[in-house]
Amino acid sequence: MEEDYYLKQRRYDGARARLRRLEREFSEIKALTTEATTGAERLFRDAKRVGLIASEVVSQDTQHLRELLASAAAPRPRDYAETDSGVDMSDLEEKRRDLRASLQEVRDELNDYNRLEREADDFSREANEQSARLASIGLLRSTDAQTHACPLCDSELPVAVPKVDAIAASLARIGNQLSTARRDAPRIQAHVLKLEERRGAIDSQLKAVQQEIGDRIAANERLRVEQDLFTEQAHIAGRISYYLENAQAVWTCNGFVPVTYLIMPPWLRTRAG
Repeated sequence: MEEDYYLKQRRYDGARARLRRLEREFSEIKALTTEATTGAERLFRDAKRVGLIASEVVSQDTQHLRELLASAAAPRPRDYAETDSGVDMSDLEEKRRDLRASLQEVRDELNDYNRLEREADDFSREANEQSARLASIGLLRSTDAQTHACPLCDSELPVAVPKVDAIAASLARIGNQLSTARRDAPRIQAHVLKLEERRGAIDSQLKAVQQEIGDRIAANERLRVEQDLFTEQAHIAGRISYYLENAQAVWTCNGFVPVTYLIMPPWLRTRAG
């Protein structure tokens, strides 16, 4: 009787020890499964964030999650263009500098001609006024000597009055200068018009170059964003591939159980598999 009790007690203690060991193994498998599932869900969220998986896709179960991750980790062709080389941008910037220098030269020349036109107009106005004042020269009496008497009213003046011939010569000289100014006016205006046309052409070229530079900068920025996104996608895809390579499905006698686990110790993997 005592021997039979002792044998039963030993079998009971052994069974309890095996049960505890199985419970520990189950707890470890459960913890690893939870960790693996959490890692898979985290990778799933990252893949959606970088566009490897459509944002509206929802994981239905663990097997579906694995399929989605496998699809996200599949190799993808690079579908973005290369950025413009620094040489192209340097050429455009040099062209812009040359156009700005040419535009400034034309503006300076236009300012000079506009100033010349204003001075010519001022001279013409003053010359016309002077001519009007001296138009009465024909009414003055001719005299060979200077006198202090006014030629119009004979009143005494503090300074001597020039001779009529001298006044007439001054009037003629002013008339010649006025004629020259009037003769040069059309030529100056024509040249100013050519300068205006040249300024407009250079300004249009400069705007086109500036627009091209702006477009290149914007395109390069978009390409940089796309390249950064592609790099992040490749990083996430690599993490997913590593996860899938080191995660295995747990099988039981009842068939496939939708559970995954990370790298397990050999003794635990043997019992779990």
